[in-house]
Amino acid sequence: MLASDVITLARQLLDDTATGSGQRWSDATLLVFLNQAQWKLIRDVLFPSGRMQIATVPNQQEYQVGTILQTDSVYVNGQLAVPSDLSTLEGHQIGVYDQGLRGGNPAPVPGSGMPASTSGPYAPFWGTMTPQGYPVANYGGWPAPDSVPSCTNQRPRYYWRSGWIGLVPAPSNSPPLDANGNPIPNLVIDGVFLPPALGGLADPLIFPNHFTEALAWSVVLQAKFSDDTQKTSESRNYAQASYREAMRDLRMWVSTFKGDAPGGPKFWSARGYYTWGGYQAANTGNGGDTGYP
Repeated sequence: MLASDVITLARQLLDDTATGSGQRWSDATLLVFLNQAQWKLIRDVLFPSGRMQIATVPNQQEYQVGTILQTDSVYVNGQLAVPSDLSTLEGHQIGVYDQGLRGGNPAPVPGSGMPASTSGPYAPFWGTMTPQGYPVANYGGWPAPDSVPSCTNQRPRYYWRSGWIGLVPAPSNSPPLDANGNPIPNLVIDGVFLPPALGGLADPLIFPNHFTEALAWSVVLQAKFSDDTQKTSESRNYAQASYREAMRDLRMWVSTFKGDAPGGPKFWSARGYYTWGGYQAANTGNGGDTGYP
């Protein structure tokens, strides 16, 4: 689908199919409306997914990637990283704070998100952990460490700081090289990203063809609002209602499209008698089994 496909439909809905000076809205104006429409629609529907690839820098922890609406998976040298956030890495959510018990480097690693004045073993461990080569060796991966502060021998984790992604631990190895000696992007992010701005009618859109109607109605809504006269209020309201209806239909379609995705229960592994892979959690002290399993 091209930008021109949406603009053509929008002009037909606006009854603005004349050319040249006979057009009420120029192509440039409708492209501005279409840019806003596609950014709003992907925010509301969270589809389609895409992939971003970056080459890591040895010992650098954070990388600027821009706005990501939804993160599905993060891989470093093919190793799947565990989602986390700074509050979890520092222990805020469970009231457990790192105060040097696990050691640490005297200064943050290059490119970390720690304050520039950070020093000593009492700094949060996520920003002072010794960089390691990916894939990172780890043990006790049942379940993934998504609710405890960072420490050594865990599966690697990632966190977001607005448009920056951080890796714990920082990668110490360079990305692999292709046959020509060029770095192969080894930080791979799967998720939903904002589409690039459109520069012309021939620019392709990232949406499937059946998104044309929702995009066109959003363009019509903005065009009608730009007139903002009493005689257009009814048609403007109709355009808005039509966009909302089309967006609801697309959200239902996306939920169906992802209906076969894995979404099983996430076990609370702190329960007494919980076992996984031959390991058993410590009894919670409540006097008996806390439930299945």
